[in-house]
Amino acid sequence: MILDRNGKLFGKISIVDLGIILAVIVIAFGAANRFSGAGKISTETTRVKFVVKVENVRQYTIDALEKKGIVTDSKSGARIGEITDIRVENAEFVAMDAKGNLVNTQVPEKYTAFVTVEGEFKKGEEGYITADTQGLFIDHDYNLVTKYVSTTGVVQSIEEIGKE
Repeated sequence: MILDRNGKLFGKISIVDLGIILAVIVIAFGAANRFSGAGKISTETTRVKFVVKVENVRQYTIDALEKKGIVTDSKSGARIGEITDIRVENAEFVAMDAKGNLVNTQVPEKYTAFVTVEGEFKKGEEGYITADTQGLFIDHDYNLVTKYVSTTGVVQSIEEIGKE
């Protein structure tokens, strides 16, 4: 008999215990597969242009960004690329007017900068990777660190512009 009257399989292990063991095995396999880093990364370096949107900054930060220069990794100090262009707009936020309508309102003395950076990256399955394994993905926070400024923005676009 496969199941006895106590609900044990072959008289040794209960069916509930077996279900729990199988669930743990499936979860462990899924976690190992997800976090194994088995994604393929190209060995070739590709030149990439990406735009980072930096919001609600003061004129001081804009002035520092406009000096352009080399962007480095905030932790390792490794070279990421170089700022090639900056577009500045007045910062805005959505507010409610007296009639209850939502309207865009300018924030006094605050700006939004769209910073274009060009650099060398390796192409991965889900995005681009720097030499020291920092990922570059659309809609993710990105730390811009130069000789003149350190600020955080959100990656708006990524464009491959050539292979080296």
